[in-house]
Amino acid sequence: MVGLLSLVTTAVKSCLRKLQGGRLRPSRYFPGRLWWILRFIHAPLWIAAPLSGLTFSLGTISTLSTHGLLITGVNETTFDMRAWTTVIDNAVVRWSQNLPTTPKAPNIFYAPEGSQRVSETFYNDRINAIQDGEWIPFFVAPEADSLLNGTAWGLRVNISCRLVNPVKDLQLLRVRGLGHFTNTTTGSVGYKESVDIYGASSAILAASNSSFAQGPFRGKANYIYPGGLNGTDGQPVIDSKLEIVVWQYYNTSFGEDPSMKKMRNRDVVVASPLPESPANPDILAFGLSFQIQSSVGYAEISAGKRTYSNFRWFGSSPFKTNATYGIDSDCAYCFIRIGNCDDSKRFKCQEQEQKYQMTIQARARQYIIALEELILAALTCKKVAISTVPLTCFDAWYMANAATGGRLYTYGDYSEELQAPALSPERMRLAVLKLTGELAAAMMGPGVEPFKGDLSGVQTIRALKPGIISWKLILALLCLWTLAIGISTTFFLLRGCDAPLLDGYQLFKAGAEWGEEVRGATQDRFQFCEVLQGVPKRESWENTFKERPFGFIGETLRRREHRRSH
Repeated sequence: MVGLLSLVTTAVKSCLRKLQGGRLRPSRYFPGRLWWILRFIHAPLWIAAPLSGLTFSLGTISTLSTHGLLITGVNETTFDMRAWTTVIDNAVVRWSQNLPTTPKAPNIFYAPEGSQRVSETFYNDRINAIQDGEWIPFFVAPEADSLLNGTAWGLRVNISCRLVNPVKDLQLLRVRGLGHFTNTTTGSVGYKESVDIYGASSAILAASNSSFAQGPFRGKANYIYPGGLNGTDGQPVIDSKLEIVVWQYYNTSFGEDPSMKKMRNRDVVVASPLPESPANPDILAFGLSFQIQSSVGYAEISAGKRTYSNFRWFGSSPFKTNATYGIDSDCAYCFIRIGNCDDSKRFKCQEQEQKYQMTIQARARQYIIALEELILAALTCKKVAISTVPLTCFDAWYMANAATGGRLYTYGDYSEELQAPALSPERMRLAVLKLTGELAAAMMGPGVEPFKGDLSGVQTIRALKPGIISWKLILALLCLWTLAIGISTTFFLLRGCDAPLLDGYQLFKAGAEWGEEVRGATQDRFQFCEVLQGVPKRESWENTFKERPFGFIGETLRRREHRRSH
């Protein structure tokens, strides 16, 4: 802007010097100097006027709604009113369709505060570009019809993955071969061998260090009570490790699968002999080590930025207190020591405790286990506690293949048999991360019934929005035009001018008396036109032409020369 003004000022000064020096003279066939000055002064306005229509356009914009939003997802009181097997079934259906890991309601996932350019597909973008050992944090808000703004209860997750050697690098498992392993922790472990499908056989082993040792409602494998560890922000968090081993081999003798051939010599891949299949002599296995941190609570979420901040833990279940089951608060003292209450009170407390245990058994299937346990159960068809196996549990290797874009192909020269491609460690990592996202979205999906919270949503309205031309450019042109008007007006006001000395009648009289002489003039240059120089000025208007050979035009030229000399 400063450079442009400097350039304009220099051009104005140059033109004025030429005008004063008489080097810029008009032609009979082109506009005079005055017209060029006016064009130059008003050029910014002529440019700004049409461009101003491009600074705004009519379109749709998103704004926060002022009324309460109907939320279809769960909250802290309805989170555990669903069976965890239902959550797995809903997630696996989408997972196995090779869809982008973006919920049907894209407003569920929110990135940490400070993240730049967060789109509705940011989680899917992150898992497709993840590096070994990189963390992916995100917050899952309850499902709604639009983005949410305000304080929401939801699930916070932070997950990372490393590709590991299944024999050397695992901590929860000791693996010796296909189906031969030892669980070194008291956590859950699942193992599932698949049938021969599309020429391939596989097995998946998974183990976590989560525990149900304290019962289904008191262990760290659910979100009712705080976990045993605190996160980096001091809030309770379930910090668990999940280790996965994948074996795969082919039962065909028409040649080795290209993916198997590529990963045979990798450090994270271990080969076991398979002598009965000479064309595919090895069973290949690789390992994945996940670190998963998850907790539930309240967070401030921003609809405009798709981010969350200020997370605060708050347990999930409506059955967190003994009073919910009709147990008196002082019964705990009776159970601690016999002498704390009399026999009648102790009998009453025992009866209440029995009803409590019966209620626990009746609701044993209606609670959400920790995220790593859901992943383990989905991959290995693990039966947790007294629940049943998920209905969608079929063949996790084949579904992981489909979830990552694996396409069937024909093998052999003349065969029409179809074969599924092998899973590389990177594709299996992507498959588990996609499953994690689908499970997290399903955990905060539709609840028992919709509810209205204090959250505000986003509504779409038609309004003016910025166009293709910035308003700053228009403002700069208008400022330039104003400056040019001010400079030119000031310049001409400070100069002498004889034009105001004649009124309208005198100009009419001069035109009537000297019209023939003016039309007969042949000189092109103004200051050398003798006829025009002879037009008298006002003070000597009554004098004759011979008495005043230099009229008001000539007098003007004489005064100009006088100012130049001084």
